[in-house]
Amino acid sequence: MALVDLNLDPSTRQLRQFGLIAVVGFAAAAWAWGGDTLALIVASGIGVVCGLLGWLAPQSLKFLFIGLSLITWPIGVVVGELALLLIYFGLFLPFGLFFRLRGRDVLRRKLDRNASSYWEDRPSVRPATDYYRQS
Repeated sequence: MALVDLNLDPSTRQLRQFGLIAVVGFAAAAWAWGGDTLALIVASGIGVVCGLLGWLAPQSLKFLFIGLSLITWPIGVVVGELALLLIYFGLFLPFGLFFRLRGRDVLRRKLDRNASSYWEDRPSVRPATDYYRQS
């Protein structure tokens, strides 16, 4: 199971959203790749056409949506897995090693051979009338 699901059957609502996002997305992609003025105009035009198609005939964007999903899905899987690896090895593992080296044992899992029992007495339960006295 991957972190990113591949949607090969988008709903009409998703296709409309895709068309509206394409208006900004295509121009932003051309700008991010350092495109010149002509590339920005062409990408913006494609985005506007996708936006209009998404508004008027969303099903016409289905093949573009699926094609871009197939292209970007492997990127999402790799980035998701790398993010999990970085979080685990960059955050949880150092904290765990630090706590282990300091001897921290909050759950008291260490075996005490001198203990006759691991039973702990708990405080008695308060009477229900105490819950109504707030002061």
